[in-house]
Amino acid sequence: MKGISPPAHPAGGTSGIGHQPKRETAVSRPQPSRQSPTSDVWPGGRPLLAEVPGNRRGALLYILLALLFCGAIFAAALFEFHLGAVDQLARTIDQSRLAATAQAGLQEMLARLRERAADPGSATGAAWRQAFRPADQRPAGRLAPPLTGDQDFPTTALPHANALARLNLGPGARAEGTARFVFLHKTATLPFSLGGYLELTCRVAAARGAARALTLRERREIRAVDLRDLFFDKYALYLKSFCPRLNDPDHRIVIEGVVRDDVHSRVYLGNRFYPPVPEFPQGERGGANPPVLLDLDFLADHALIENLGPGPTGMAPRDAQAARLSQGQVFLARSPALPFKALKGRHPLRDFALLPALAGFYRQVIVDKARPFSASPDTVGYEVMQDFQRSGGDPEVSQVFRLLVDHCIEGWQYHYGYTDYQHIRPPHSDRLSPFIAEVPHFAGIQKYFLDQATRNLHRVAGGAMPLLFGPGRDIPVYVEGNVFLRFFKVAFLDEFSLTLPFKRAATTLRFPVIPLPCIPPDDPQVFLPNRNVGVIDGIEEVLMSRAVDHLSVNTFFFDETDPCPTPRQEGATADGASLFPLLDPGLHSVSHFYATVGEFLEARTRRLGGESRLSLDGIMVIHGIDGAPLDLTRFRTFTGQGIIVLQRGGCHLASLRKTDPRRDRLKIQLLGGSFSLDGRGEPCHIEASLAATAFVPPDPAGLPRDQQLTILFDGGDAEILGNLVVDDLDLARGRTGARILRLVHDPDLFLPDDPYRLSISPVRTLYAADAGG
Repeated sequence: MKGISPPAHPAGGTSGIGHQPKRETAVSRPQPSRQSPTSDVWPGGRPLLAEVPGNRRGALLYILLALLFCGAIFAAALFEFHLGAVDQLARTIDQSRLAATAQAGLQEMLARLRERAADPGSATGAAWRQAFRPADQRPAGRLAPPLTGDQDFPTTALPHANALARLNLGPGARAEGTARFVFLHKTATLPFSLGGYLELTCRVAAARGAARALTLRERREIRAVDLRDLFFDKYALYLKSFCPRLNDPDHRIVIEGVVRDDVHSRVYLGNRFYPPVPEFPQGERGGANPPVLLDLDFLADHALIENLGPGPTGMAPRDAQAARLSQGQVFLARSPALPFKALKGRHPLRDFALLPALAGFYRQVIVDKARPFSASPDTVGYEVMQDFQRSGGDPEVSQVFRLLVDHCIEGWQYHYGYTDYQHIRPPHSDRLSPFIAEVPHFAGIQKYFLDQATRNLHRVAGGAMPLLFGPGRDIPVYVEGNVFLRFFKVAFLDEFSLTLPFKRAATTLRFPVIPLPCIPPDDPQVFLPNRNVGVIDGIEEVLMSRAVDHLSVNTFFFDETDPCPTPRQEGATADGASLFPLLDPGLHSVSHFYATVGEFLEARTRRLGGESRLSLDGIMVIHGIDGAPLDLTRFRTFTGQGIIVLQRGGCHLASLRKTDPRRDRLKIQLLGGSFSLDGRGEPCHIEASLAATAFVPPDPAGLPRDQQLTILFDGGDAEILGNLVVDDLDLARGRTGARILRLVHDPDLFLPDDPYRLSISPVRTLYAADAGG
């Protein structure tokens, strides 16, 4: 076997048969001198540990040293890694604190910008309002978009962010920032609006140097709008269509205009949809322009006509009953009566022959009574009949008729005075006043109403004009439209006694009173009453009773006798019904769009002290895709400045007031619905501009009258501090109607000191961070 040497014989020895030689191991192994309690060999004699050769001694030590060295390196690396992780964690925490502080700074800047943007006296308000200055007043290099405005926020301007910085980063930490308004485009419409972005930058730094600093930057879209309407804001009331009940004495419109630096509020009263009548067969679309008549109430409107006399008076006919009935029924009477002979030569004899009363007196009192005596030569009757036969019955060639006319010219006294509709047809009565009906003197005006009943019923209706000039009738308001003042003239030739000097004997007769009836100007015959006699007393040119409806309402304060048929505009003349509040065609001035009324209310409602408050922010368009009405009755106040444009649906309002009367401003424009006012038992008080007017298509048929937008009075009287623009207006419409609608033209709407509003988008369009700076 391997490791066993062959047997050897010792020197000098012999071997014998049967002798077993002693077996030896190939390598002799010395026995250790130390005795072990256990055996160092395996069972069978194999050594437990083999002896290491000399050339391999110490290798295990090197291995152990190498392992120890590697462990030291790993421990050192782990230690360095741990130190780096701790440092990185510390840096991450610092960066998080820096970021949180910087974000707080951005939010504080944004809040302060939104709070102070409406104040033109603040640094914020001044920064972005530079863009609305005239070009020659802007800083150099900012004459056209892009326009910029900057505002710095030092540490003192960000107290909350700096308090957070000191709390998070230790004493000496600070936060500061800048805001830049950049306007890139402006609308083409006037007044123009601007669009662009707001860039906010906030830098936060700890006290231990710039290594612990962070800068955050964000951008948001902005809209800077001019909320003025350069046309409609001038009007306290803009009424497009003809309203038959404007003069209703039971439903009164009261207007309080603005007077400042010789600038006055305006009122437009249109005549669109004037019903076709024989006088105007095509209504307002014909060649003639139908009038809007406003009836003077000489008792209530005395302040307007006080220069004409001290007040209600009467006339002085010879008949005592007529004189008594006239007392207090006229506001101006010719006194003393005008002798008719002062008008001699202004009328040919034919005029007198066509005067029914005079021609009738000649035939019935003179000729007919003389006829029985035509065969008695010694009687006056014979002389009269001879003249009648020679003239062939034609008064124009009759000597007796001429003698009668001459005596009438000498004896007539011409009386006239002025009254109003309510003293002719009292309110709530279908009968004429006793002043008109019970004596013949003033009955000439009756023919006006009889004729108009077949020509134009709208002239028959009447009452008392709206209080366009305030409760005291002392606030000038310029009225536009084909609008005329109306009152009435009553006239007559008083009775008198005359003596005709016939050859046979003088005859004394009593000539009765002649009421002078109203003769239409288009009457084919020429009668004495409507014949122009020149100016009498600087007022009258005809003798007849008539409706005085040719004077403009502007004659009271502006000395204009002719009306202004269409609204006055600079550089353009347009029909009043074709004008509308407009937005820019691209809607670039709109700050917010909402699909439904619900979305709008959810976004614009603020809860303060348990009360809902409407929050406004620039121009807000509601598409109204569901057609639901905009119900604002839950709101009692609003804050901010803005315009609400509702494309479909109406609007329900109760009382709605400004939170800050100096700054808050609201306009509501309805394009497809009407307003409904309901104060729930109390008069509505609304501090807003209300407009409800539908676009009239170019179709010749125009807009159907029943599709006009208006205002419904579902809860009684109302007061509007602002203005009103509607298609139609009838205070009797609605569940209850309104006895009084008071329109107070808001000076801050008509002549605003600061019409601008800045809207900041809630959505970021850029967000960036710069660590270390």
